[in-house]
Amino acid sequence: MTTAPGGLRRGPGRSHPSRRRRRDAPLEVRTAGEDQTPRAPRIGAHPPSAASVSGGSPERSTDDAHSRPTPNAGLVLVVDDNASFRGLAARILAGWGYEVIEAGSIPEALACTEERRPRTVLVDIGLPDGDGFALTQQLVALPSAPRVVLVSTDADAGNRLAAHRVGAIGFLPKDELLGDALRGMLDG
Repeated sequence: MTTAPGGLRRGPGRSHPSRRRRRDAPLEVRTAGEDQTPRAPRIGAHPPSAASVSGGSPERSTDDAHSRPTPNAGLVLVVDDNASFRGLAARILAGWGYEVIEAGSIPEALACTEERRPRTVLVDIGLPDGDGFALTQQLVALPSAPRVVLVSTDADAGNRLAAHRVGAIGFLPKDELLGDALRGMLDG
């Protein structure tokens, strides 16, 4: 038995309360094509497509023949070549109740966006196969255009202006990922 700060006592195998996952926070993220048998949640994998889960085609708005596909409001795509950052962002977003998918490259991001139609995409500005500004222009030109938030370790004010010029809803330095600004952009 150990004594934690504040006089709280913890027994063996007990984690610090701030490190425990909220029981109501969904963390399950699955790989496309994975069977649907219950298992422990995995963060960082790609969930099955709407077509493979429902057995049919993804839902689309039927207002008229030229309507845009309906984005999946609770789905966020994180695009970054750094797997550690993607994992961190996925844990934070899942803790806020979002379903998260990840992509490590521009082609993977475009494929995930067209297949899953996330409502929001977090895009790193510096990608090894291109830049986040060019990817943002491609994403916002899609028929099922998501809202894009650009992120970077470089907090230069010019990034915020450039993000808006290419159609992103905002720019956020990576060290502010836990702040209210990101939640506002996701919920907005």
